[in-house]
Amino acid sequence: MRAAIRLLVTVGLVCGAGSLAPLASATTGPAPQPTATSTADPTGSGDGTPTGTPSTPPPSTTPPGSTPPVSTAPAPSDPATPSGTASTSPTESPSTGTEPSAPAGAGAAARKRDARPTVTFTHRPSNLVLGKVAGWSYRSDVPDVRFECRMTTGSKTAPFGDCPTADDHQTGSKTYRHLKGNAAVYHFAVRAVRTSPGSTPGRAVSDPFRRFTVSSPGTFVPHTGASFNHVMGRQSSQRTNLTRIIKTVNGMPGYREATPSTCPTSASVLPGTIRVSLYSLTDQAVAKALVAASRRCVSVQVLMNDHLNSKNDGAWSRLAGALGSSVYHADGRVRRSFAHRCHHACRGGGVLHSKMYLFNSTVPAPQDAQNRIRRTVITGSSNMTANAAKVQWNDLYAVANRRGLFNEFTHEFGLMRKDNGFHRNPSSAPTDGPYRVSFAPGPRGYDPYVSLLRSVHCSGATGGSGIHGHTVIYINMHAWFGTRGAALANRVRHLYNQGCYVRVLYSFMAYKSVYKKLVTHTNGRMVVRRTIFSSNGRTATLYSHFKNIAISGHVGSHTARRMAVTGSNNWTNEGINFDEVVLRISTTSAYRSYRNQWIYIRNHKSSPVYANYSEPTGGGRAP
Repeated sequence: MRAAIRLLVTVGLVCGAGSLAPLASATTGPAPQPTATSTADPTGSGDGTPTGTPSTPPPSTTPPGSTPPVSTAPAPSDPATPSGTASTSPTESPSTGTEPSAPAGAGAAARKRDARPTVTFTHRPSNLVLGKVAGWSYRSDVPDVRFECRMTTGSKTAPFGDCPTADDHQTGSKTYRHLKGNAAVYHFAVRAVRTSPGSTPGRAVSDPFRRFTVSSPGTFVPHTGASFNHVMGRQSSQRTNLTRIIKTVNGMPGYREATPSTCPTSASVLPGTIRVSLYSLTDQAVAKALVAASRRCVSVQVLMNDHLNSKNDGAWSRLAGALGSSVYHADGRVRRSFAHRCHHACRGGGVLHSKMYLFNSTVPAPQDAQNRIRRTVITGSSNMTANAAKVQWNDLYAVANRRGLFNEFTHEFGLMRKDNGFHRNPSSAPTDGPYRVSFAPGPRGYDPYVSLLRSVHCSGATGGSGIHGHTVIYINMHAWFGTRGAALANRVRHLYNQGCYVRVLYSFMAYKSVYKKLVTHTNGRMVVRRTIFSSNGRTATLYSHFKNIAISGHVGSHTARRMAVTGSNNWTNEGINFDEVVLRISTTSAYRSYRNQWIYIRNHKSSPVYANYSEPTGGGRAP
């Protein structure tokens, strides 16, 4: 009877003195024990001497570049080796693991060849090793054997050498320490040899894997709170918001030795995700950082409005060229990274206008301590453009490590990337602690700002909120016009008439339906000042791009509420039909940040005299 040997391989990944568990498999639950026998002869001849002529593998449905399975134990997928498989080393030839029957009359030589042991893996390292140490355990289903191992990488070859065999002469384990990161594939191979003198080594089985180093170009971690650019300051302060996004992208850990073609395809072993939705991206430094993040295997998905393209936007050309513009693979799966222009908005009616920057580091164990940027949402008024830095006052508000809020934004992004026409979002505005988010287009007739302003009471402010017991409202609005703008102006004027203090900064405001309504027959409780200025008398060269209000006082049932609202939503007709986001933040720190910024802009660059200019082209707007 032919001897059949099965090999049990147990994997341990350790870093320093600690134990490193293998990467999580895409399949949950305990891995089943395999029943397959050895699939590879490392030499093609069974004696450890390369022949230079690999044998022809049997027919298989395995994709090109893959290798036939040797185990039923699941493993994370990698482009070099599909999930749940192992492959032979460059000098090993695949086989079924079953020795051919000896020809009639072969005699003792045939019996000796039949007696050669074969091996299988039941546990082995993930196809991606993040620790410096990788170990295997193995088993033979016949006794009285010893084991030989070798480790090779790339096209290099190495001889087999003795590796540990347990006292039972049927099992063993082998550990390699201080493995270096390497873009090439490592191959660990093991074979069994009977202990009787003159025995011929059995066929070997090989386990391919990659060893990557987890690293990032930077160490920046965004903390919860607002950031504002100083449009009149030096370049560094003008670029405050852009730099915050770039530093966050660069702080996302990834795999140093990876290339786009060697990044794992399984989501369970991707080092992180970046999701960006914005109206314009023209900044080369932002595009460069996103491309670099994708190269180190971070999943980078970017959605932009379609007024810019690779012909008129060099940064987008760089991004789309590196990431690709298609959201889906040919088989319908979402691609790991892409830079896609939505066709007349993603879900809204006409324009993709939301600004969402979502980050989540997901490096698997044993390097998960490097996941410092977790479930982080950044939103506000800022695009990634020259205008956003040099021409416009802008804001970004970050919320770090809030699972519920992050999931809401991520879910919305998933709907948007379908780019499948107009769809309204549910009426509910989910809350996560002090945060409440709503996405446009919402239900017909729903307006998040009207809803909020209707909940404001002008008297009864307590706890030091408001002014003299009256609620105070700070408004910093880029665009305020149209039928919706007039309705919001009516509501703001009503609040003033009820005793609220109202402070308004504006850029593009309708004169009769909004401006006159706010300033006619009002006193010091109403302040209305423009932030838009022009150096040539025709085109705006400086203005506020905020879409923000901050309230202190009596809101809803809270008599000492301090809160801020920011996002992408202008007070125009289109603001409830475009792809938009509005984030309500009920914290004192957020209120103070936006109130202080309102005061800063009012004191440094505003005017009580009404004026209106054309919005500039270029720098992020359509040429």
